[in-house]
Amino acid sequence: MNIRKIEYEIDSAFEDNILTSIPYSQSIWELLSYLEHKHYELSVMEGSIHDKSAGVDNMINFITHPLRVCFKTCTRRKYALKAAYSQSNANAAHEWYGRAYDYNHFCSIFPLVHRKELSLDIEGYDLKTNKDLSQGVPYEAYNRFVHKTGANERSNVDTLAILDAVREHTFYIGNKLAISWTATLSKLVINIFKGSQAARYHLPESWQFSRFTFGEFREIAIAISALSYARYAITTLSAEEFPENGYSQRVWIISKNELIKILTESTELEKATVISVLEYLTFGSKGINYPDAATQPLFDLEDGNLAISPFLFINSDVERNACALFNQIVEDKAIYSSLVDDKEKILFEELKGELAIFGYRCESGKVSGTDLDMAIIDDKNKFVLTVELKWFIEPAEIREVNQRSQEIKKGIKQAKVIRSLLESNDENLYRNILKIDSSYNYYSIVGSFNWIGADGIQDEEIPVIKVGNLMSLIKSCSSLSSVADLLNSRQYLPVPNKDYNVVTINIKSGNWNCEWYGLKSLVE
Repeated sequence: MNIRKIEYEIDSAFEDNILTSIPYSQSIWELLSYLEHKHYELSVMEGSIHDKSAGVDNMINFITHPLRVCFKTCTRRKYALKAAYSQSNANAAHEWYGRAYDYNHFCSIFPLVHRKELSLDIEGYDLKTNKDLSQGVPYEAYNRFVHKTGANERSNVDTLAILDAVREHTFYIGNKLAISWTATLSKLVINIFKGSQAARYHLPESWQFSRFTFGEFREIAIAISALSYARYAITTLSAEEFPENGYSQRVWIISKNELIKILTESTELEKATVISVLEYLTFGSKGINYPDAATQPLFDLEDGNLAISPFLFINSDVERNACALFNQIVEDKAIYSSLVDDKEKILFEELKGELAIFGYRCESGKVSGTDLDMAIIDDKNKFVLTVELKWFIEPAEIREVNQRSQEIKKGIKQAKVIRSLLESNDENLYRNILKIDSSYNYYSIVGSFNWIGADGIQDEEIPVIKVGNLMSLIKSCSSLSSVADLLNSRQYLPVPNKDYNVVTINIKSGNWNCEWYGLKSLVE
């Protein structure tokens, strides 16, 4: 059977759910309410930080699939939303979300097949791949389980301070949870929330896009996250006080005009700027036909109201998602491309400042055939570690995985050029840029800000590591040569059956079945 026809049947089977037969606004509320319920379950369950972090990423990926189907197929009309628990609709959302797990894997398999990176054998309705898992998938495990930047940027929000701030302004009227957001209260909650977020931000506020600056976009997204966090905290810590443990209270339904007013007052930005940012954040807006709940987590119910999922906002990587979004919008894509080089310059300066504390010198410059992004120099022990820097949008789906892997592959090639110049004692590199002589030893690597590429594109000669992880190694080792030894032996990578397990799973959509794999962290 034709592969495209199999794909079509798998897609059609996934899209079959009763929530597509109800109005768009109601289907969105049902799906987001179920998502919030899943987040509540994840928040209160026992489990490792690694598993919970991976669980959050999976939840965003899984829910995006049914949301896209509803965006494409549901009836659009003004409709009196019923923001109340419905057993049948909750069951439908549960069933659909459950099938999204398998469907998400199929969405990874078929692009690999089309690129001939994976082959499929078809036996009846059973699909078999030639994926070799005998040596594990250490780079995929690293990308999944090592924090996105390799550094500790986890945010610890002062939940009790936020609850104390909103306590006197929280009401339960007509079976609805409401918080009365005054300008003073919203500013207070936003400031408390922002206090835990600073380490996550690296990009310049001054970047100017077509309708606002990057700083303005980030300010508004963080403000929504902060106000949403208050609702999440109330409905999680006091779940037993609500019917169905707060199932119907977690999604924030608010009129568009009211949200604009709250954000304008709390951020003190121009109303037009707030309106523009909200438009960008709205699912499926700005001509994006294949929307992603991570990059556009705001939902227009098309009756003057908006639906906000606290989960999607408070677990958002604002900078990553903003860059991914701008790169899809016609009037901003060219602007974003022109700013890409700035990101690696920013990264260089950040690392240079940190490394100076340890007595290491940093240099960069143009060399024959490429640019030297960063050289970390230990003059005391006469050692140079050259780093080809990569800072791009972390991939969210298999198409992006391939694109970013090619960028890593290019970085590996550039690192080899640098190593070749070092081996040949290139005068410009040694004398003008590094300011060293031939007695120095050296090692060349690729340092990526948040993702190190797929297993299939790696090179035995050139390690790839997240820069935050690299900095941790440098801080813990007595010399750069010791760091190079750890990198060369790949001791920073997770070890199969020690740090993670590769788990065989059977996935299904409609009549079609396939044996695939998943990863489980063994690190607490």
